[in-house]
Amino acid sequence: MISGVTPAGKLLTQVHAESIKGPAVARFLAHVQHQLGSSVSVVWDQASIHRSQPVRELLGTARRSGMEVVFLPGGCDS
Repeated sequence: MISGVTPAGKLLTQVHAESIKGPAVARFLAHVQHQLGSSVSVVWDQASIHRSQPVRELLGTARRSGMEVVFLPGGCDS
C-alpha cells in the first residue's frame, strides 16, 4: 500500500498486489496532486524508490505546478 495524509487529516491510499516500484509512486503523486488541485508538500525518507527515475521525471514537472518535496535526514550517526 502507498498512502499520504493531507494537513486536514484526509487519508489517501492505493493498494497494490505487487511490490511498489518507481512508476507506481509517480502515478500516486500525480493522482494526489490532481485530487487536491493545489500545492502539495511531500515529506518522505531516503528510500531508493523515492529517488527513482520515474519519480524524478514527475517531480521535474510537478514542482512547476506547486509540488514541494522534502526528504527526511538520513540515518542516525550515533
